[in-house]
Amino acid sequence: MALSALMLSGWLLMAPPQGDLTVVLSQPLATWEQVKAFDTAIACEYLKADLLKDAQSELAGVTPPPVPSEADQREWVKCQQEGYGLDDSLRRRREGQETEQETEEERSVPPFRRKPKNPYEPIFRQVFCESARRSVEYHALPAAERLRREARLPELRAQEQRTKATRCVPAEAVYPMPGKSK
Repeated sequence: MALSALMLSGWLLMAPPQGDLTVVLSQPLATWEQVKAFDTAIACEYLKADLLKDAQSELAGVTPPPVPSEADQREWVKCQQEGYGLDDSLRRRREGQETEQETEEERSVPPFRRKPKNPYEPIFRQVFCESARRSVEYHALPAAERLRREARLPELRAQEQRTKATRCVPAEAVYPMPGKSK
């Protein structure tokens, strides 16, 4: 804290103290915890965004997905057979290994009967397959492991809220310089 008081200019990333955020947010910034000091506000905001992203991804890692239905489980098997949403023809096209036979088959279908190609379809399918995989694998875990993960939810939610409440402030707002009026 003594080193922080010597700081003449710059920006500080300040986190609220532990406790009920509705009460803590009204406390003066000098009572908050200094996370790190920066030369610029932009550098401070970048770290703040990174910390929030980390807190949210950690929370997402333990948040239980919905229980998969039998249809979801069948879709997951289908996803595995497709190689995560990229069937062989799409995979070959993507890897530049398209065969002449495939292009002849595609050309033999009249244009008005061709199924429109959505360039994002493989991506949508891959996202769906990843979601199905996460759900099926999570609910296949032993009950004790699921309970252990879910027990961390309140702590991680509080951490995320605290991270959202962090602020980048000028150093002078926390440690006023002597002889300088506000």
